[in-house]
Amino acid sequence: MLFDVLNNFLIPKLYLKVEVTSKSKRHHRKRSSKIDRLEERRKRLLAKHPLNVNLTISLKDGSTITLEFYYLLNLSVVTVKCAVQVSEPITGVFASTLMAPSNLLCGLYPGDTGLESPNVANYYQLQNVGLGPFVDLVSQLGSPYMWAQKVAGLDFISCNLKGQQGPSVKVSQANIPNTIKALQQRFKSRFALCKQVQSLESGAVPPIPALMEHFPTKINSQVNSLKQISWEEYRKNKSTHWLIEQNQVGELDFVYRMNISRGPAKALALIAIRNNYPESPPLFSIEVNWKGLLTAASSDAIRDMEREVNVYVQEFMAGKEWIDTLLAAQVTRLLYCFDVYLEANAVTDEDKKLFPREKVFIQATRSRTRSLPYKYVEMGGGVFTQRHT
Repeated sequence: MLFDVLNNFLIPKLYLKVEVTSKSKRHHRKRSSKIDRLEERRKRLLAKHPLNVNLTISLKDGSTITLEFYYLLNLSVVTVKCAVQVSEPITGVFASTLMAPSNLLCGLYPGDTGLESPNVANYYQLQNVGLGPFVDLVSQLGSPYMWAQKVAGLDFISCNLKGQQGPSVKVSQANIPNTIKALQQRFKSRFALCKQVQSLESGAVPPIPALMEHFPTKINSQVNSLKQISWEEYRKNKSTHWLIEQNQVGELDFVYRMNISRGPAKALALIAIRNNYPESPPLFSIEVNWKGLLTAASSDAIRDMEREVNVYVQEFMAGKEWIDTLLAAQVTRLLYCFDVYLEANAVTDEDKKLFPREKVFIQATRSRTRSLPYKYVEMGGGVFTQRHT
């Protein structure tokens, strides 16, 4: 009887259990095999040529940028990775982001961010093996900049009659000189910008001996802080809307929040710096917080201050080394303009004690708009006057 129970009940169940386990193992092996094959296909698709090309560009101060070029055999594109060594240590938190490889080469030419492959077939190739867009692979493979393709002789805009893309010596020869020059200029100007941002982070405005005739000898306003902010924070501020609407700034730009003060009076400057600095000078949006919050939209005086800093920047673009000081020069101008604003508007006895008139004005205000004398003229001991607009 007991044997019959074991035979009819337990044994079949044991067999069933073994059978299920056996099927599960076979299924697991099949699944593992599929995963292994898929992983192998991915590796094959992303394979690099065993040889790569290194290009090192040096500045006079000994700073270097080394570019590593790779050719992806099955994706048929060239990618670039870069490493930077600078002659002076970069200690500023926000300054260091300017020299990050992903930021340093971004936008070397308009629209060339290096985040998407110029080979349209790559999208389908990656999708076919379960991979996402090329941007997810940039850290692993490098950036497929359009200029890198042309340096290597690949031109994805002009295809041959068969629709295939092959390397061309002529394309390479036509693009190498200008690209090398652009890379060198980008590295030089970005390092110069980095040093200025680093100084401003610490609250110090770098002195500019070559431009002393443009600035008064004494400036009372000072920089309290400079911090990099997100694009979301920048675009939410009402004072920046007109710049965004006119496409003067974009999501890939570096944006900062700078606080300045003189006594109890405070001002905020939101600064947007494009990738192609100094070809496009930094743009300042200003808010003054003294006896109310004023912006360019609500005050002619603040609008004129913004114009003085943003529009007349050409005055600082003289000599050979102006790219080393452009941002610092604009900040210096903003500081003395804030001085002028406070001193010219000091009407009550209390205000005059807080902001005694140390600047010499030809006229404190002029015309129906009561424009302030933001323009500095090196005449005598230096005087301030209104611009003729």
